[in-house]
Amino acid sequence: MAIYPLRQEANEGPWRRTVISGPAIRLQIVENTRDGTATRQRVLATLGRIEDLEASGKLDTLLRSGARTARIGAPLIFGRLWEKTGCATVIQHLAAGRSFGFSLERAVFATVVHRLMVSGSDRACDVSLEAYQMPGADALERHHLYRAMAWLGEALDDQSGATRAPRRTKDLIEEALFDRRRSLFSAAEARSPPPASE
Repeated sequence: MAIYPLRQEANEGPWRRTVISGPAIRLQIVENTRDGTATRQRVLATLGRIEDLEASGKLDTLLRSGARTARIGAPLIFGRLWEKTGCATVIQHLAAGRSFGFSLERAVFATVVHRLMVSGSDRACDVSLEAYQMPGADALERHHLYRAMAWLGEALDDQSGATRAPRRTKDLIEEALFDRRRSLFSAAEARSPPPASE
């Protein structure tokens, strides 16, 4: 039996391989798993004989669908930072009195991941929903993303402390995140040596 990978992206979920067994060549979906220090391949599905899939026209469809495998790296890394810094908690708290009918926090997260990973228009953020696997964002649609951005830009009733621009919801988020980390900055100031006198 010989194995010929058609596409393999290490540690990025399932990939395709062909298996030659006698005269038959079969297409399989496999994934890499770790067993201690060893890497093992686990067969998720055998899709059938290549020649049968080619004859039915399904092979091209299967190969194209494999090219759309969702990426997980950016949402995983930024998701951890999002939680650790308190972004999720702050947004959920500020949006608690509103009923949006969708996860506002996940919509804001999706737009942030899009902004970090893709240059260009925020209007294309729904494309990132298809390209990246983001937990809790499966049900989001383009209009949810627009509503989340509108919420961030809403002018506040209380404009105390406003400078040239009116205070908006995004300002409340920034202030709350700073307050959550204020002790970090205060502790650094307390430990810093006094300036040298001349």
